[in-house]
Amino acid sequence: GNSVLNRAYYGVKPLTNKEGFPTGALFGALNIILSAVDRFSPDGVVVSYDLSGGTFRNERYPLYKSNRHGMPDELALQLEVSKELFSYLGWKTVEKQGYEGDDILGTVSRICEEAGDDVYILSGDRDLFQLISDKTRIALLGNSETKVYGESEFIEKYGIGVDQFIDLKSIMGDSSDCIPGIRGIGEKGAVKLIRAAGTLENLLANTRELVSQMSLVKKIESGADDAVISKKLATICTSVPIGMSENDFLFGVMKKDELFALLSKLEFNQFLKRFFCQN
Repeated sequence: GNSVLNRAYYGVKPLTNKEGFPTGALFGALNIILSAVDRFSPDGVVVSYDLSGGTFRNERYPLYKSNRHGMPDELALQLEVSKELFSYLGWKTVEKQGYEGDDILGTVSRICEEAGDDVYILSGDRDLFQLISDKTRIALLGNSETKVYGESEFIEKYGIGVDQFIDLKSIMGDSSDCIPGIRGIGEKGAVKLIRAAGTLENLLANTRELVSQMSLVKKIESGADDAVISKKLATICTSVPIGMSENDFLFGVMKKDELFALLSKLEFNQFLKRFFCQN
């Protein structure tokens, strides 16, 4: 939810209804998700949300996401309305204090995989690549297209296995989330190290045997503790206690009266036609 709404907020020109309520993020997000529904024909839609306040990651590393600015008021207003809008459509909205939306997605995908289902995760967040499996694919939102990544597409892009993605993140870090990684090593260097070592743990245990360049050895040795905490921060939790099963994720009954009233208030005529004017 947060990822799609944020992308829509900054990617769609500012819109308001006649009352002056901002609607651009809602309009864009609904368009994005409905396009994915048309493309993948799912049996249900789950929209996960971040909640304000810290998560278990902040307890481990207080600087985690400390560089994030507050959400613009116009976006915050639309985010709350989106929960109503999506629920009226029969989609499940899920949030859990102490966890991020990505953790909820990881948990939902695990539950569905265990039930034998295929899963498509729609987001602009590459961190979700770690959830790719033979049953789960990432539909990564881009500026011009949404590209689907399965195991083969991931390997083609990075040249490492999906199970090594967290090791990659633990070395290269992520400045947008204040995940430190190993200072002075970027994505290309991290990929080379993981290809050579296989895992972060093996790299740290056998640095001098695996790495010949002494300046790089010193970077790894001095950044070892940061790399270890980075791996913990980057790992998505797939056991969030949401108290739901596979059946809870299926499409619910559309609340037509509430949906018609909200779409009318938002002045979303395009979507009114889609849901209420079909022959």
